[in-house]
Amino acid sequence: MNIRERLDRLRVVTLGGMRRSTAHGSPPFEGQRWVATASFICVASVLWLAVGYLVGAQVDEEEYRHSIPSTLVAARALFRGELGLWTSQFALGVPQPFAQSLSMHPLVALLAVMPVVPWVQLFYSVHLVLGATGMWLVLRRVGVSTLASATGVATFVLAAPAQNYVLRDFWPTAWSVYTLAPLVLLGILALLEARTQPERLTASVGLGLAAGLVGSTGHQGVVVVFIPAFLVFMTPHVRKVVRDWRWWLLAAAIATIVSAPVAVRLLEEAELSPAVLSRADRTSLSLDGRDVFLRPFDPSAGDWVQTIRDRGVRVPFFGGPAAVLFLVYIAAWRTRVDFVLASLVSLLPLVVPGIPLSRYPSAAFIFRDPLILFAVPIAMLGLDRMARRSVPWRQVAVATVAVQLFVLFTSAWPFISMNLNQRGRPVSDVFVGERLLSTWLRDNVAASDGRVYYSAGVDELLDARELAADGLWRNSMFYRGLSVVNSRVKGVSIDSLQPGELITGQNELITGDLTFLDVAGVRWVLARADEAVSPALLRRAERPSSRGIELVLYEYPSSRGAAFADPSIRTRVLPRVQGCAHDGLLCRDFSQLSHVLTGDVTTVDRRDGLVSVSFTPADAPRLLVVGEMYHTGWRLDEAGGRIEPILGALIGVSVPPGAGRVTLRFRPPSRVAVTIASWFTVVLAGAVWVIRFTRIVERRMSAF
Repeated sequence: MNIRERLDRLRVVTLGGMRRSTAHGSPPFEGQRWVATASFICVASVLWLAVGYLVGAQVDEEEYRHSIPSTLVAARALFRGELGLWTSQFALGVPQPFAQSLSMHPLVALLAVMPVVPWVQLFYSVHLVLGATGMWLVLRRVGVSTLASATGVATFVLAAPAQNYVLRDFWPTAWSVYTLAPLVLLGILALLEARTQPERLTASVGLGLAAGLVGSTGHQGVVVVFIPAFLVFMTPHVRKVVRDWRWWLLAAAIATIVSAPVAVRLLEEAELSPAVLSRADRTSLSLDGRDVFLRPFDPSAGDWVQTIRDRGVRVPFFGGPAAVLFLVYIAAWRTRVDFVLASLVSLLPLVVPGIPLSRYPSAAFIFRDPLILFAVPIAMLGLDRMARRSVPWRQVAVATVAVQLFVLFTSAWPFISMNLNQRGRPVSDVFVGERLLSTWLRDNVAASDGRVYYSAGVDELLDARELAADGLWRNSMFYRGLSVVNSRVKGVSIDSLQPGELITGQNELITGDLTFLDVAGVRWVLARADEAVSPALLRRAERPSSRGIELVLYEYPSSRGAAFADPSIRTRVLPRVQGCAHDGLLCRDFSQLSHVLTGDVTTVDRRDGLVSVSFTPADAPRLLVVGEMYHTGWRLDEAGGRIEPILGALIGVSVPPGAGRVTLRFRPPSRVAVTIASWFTVVLAGAVWVIRFTRIVERRMSAF
């Protein structure tokens, strides 16, 4: 046996000793020439997609508002040796992570030392390679030829989900799910085909890690649509699953522990606010043949580039030739029943109206992701079946590959070119760049402590995106180190302050009595020049926006962030401000507290997950009201004190006589335990998998 034959045999050993199926004869398109062609196709497709975000700039900024800030909180906390379960930079402090976050991703530690945009590019690149590699290994393990496998890789990395999550929308948490899904599928196949105990252990650990990372770093609305497909995929193999139930249980345990921090946080927050898990858009979606079979050759298109952009990427597109092969394979061959069943269960919600869906997916079109995961191997198996029929049919297969690649590369161009056109003014600059108003606000505020509050007029400008070009947008000042009360959060409950995901400006809080600003630690107020404010607010700076809108920055130097109060505040219910739309704390009349709070001086130091308040000791016990959102996870360092909710939303601390400081730490036992267990499991299981996989490879190499 020569070296090439040995290497070819060695390629069958991946993730637990999986072996390539060679059903229906030897696969076509093997040999050095086809290997070189396949390598070129894989590299070209990966680079083509990467051009959009490495050379160009993404045109959407959605997850810069929530998942990336949440990941930054975790990265900075890990750098300090902490867990990062709370941040004071949003609202009056909120738990972490948000519903979508990469805080449990293995690359998170690098974000503490890397600029945000290069880290995002690294994340996308790593997952692009993982997705391409995972799909290649899946295709080779089910017996697909070299050329067809490369075509399948190109199809997967240039299909509509990739264009959606990479080029059109900034959805890195959805990209994480899509690119890790092939590795989960590979792990399932590995465990089904494992023959020895070491192979079962390696496959089980690998599957658990891959599934756990999907659950802990992915968008939960995307994660759930893959579950039915994977379960249906395993139904034809139920005997093997029962036979090796211990190894499947091990994989499930690893996946559960790794993803537990997200699950526990969502469940706890949902208890506080069921709306945390709700989604508004649950409509079904019908297939449109133009998007599936004709793109980019839609005869109704005038300007084909603009037509594709207008029709968008939230469609089940993975190339017309591949779609035809998929249908032909299902109709004529169906030899891989597991792949057929999994693809059909994902196809049904797209084509059959009225199928009950989970309320969590943001839209039915997300089911096209698992459909494409299973349809690509089916289509490539069909391509090989066609090529085996005869020499003329092999030529037809080669032509089909050429057309498929042309369709894929061409269909991605409208969105790649859109990103290339965005290079001069990337949307990420709204968050991390030097912009007119964000730089002005940062330079005026950063040197002092205290929160920032936007008036109702400024909030309206934000909603209309009138200030986005100048760097003011939802959560944009987080990246500049400022704490802004008017924030948008996702997947955490702020109902005690204001129902929903958004804290909006209320001018009643800045025009008359300023007790709220005092207690909440709001030192700075940004308002329009034509808005009335309290005379107690000192005008410090003014600046017009690039569109000529005059903005004024006011300071409230008397703001404390914590104040001692009469014990009667425990039972006090503040009246709602007339005309206010909700019952949260921010719609309450704080002027009723002016005679309840004392004038004692307090000094507040806030860091993520820690609030320290210093004051002059007294001989009698006192009640301290801290301007941070109450949560059952808060703990008090000092003995003799007690934490309680005040006004249903703020933290109250019973201060014993003689105390001159209280230190609050956010340490909910359940979240601390599952977060530590998750990281420990990732490290331990990762080490076990690497060791076992290395030994399997060494043993097989020595056998040659």
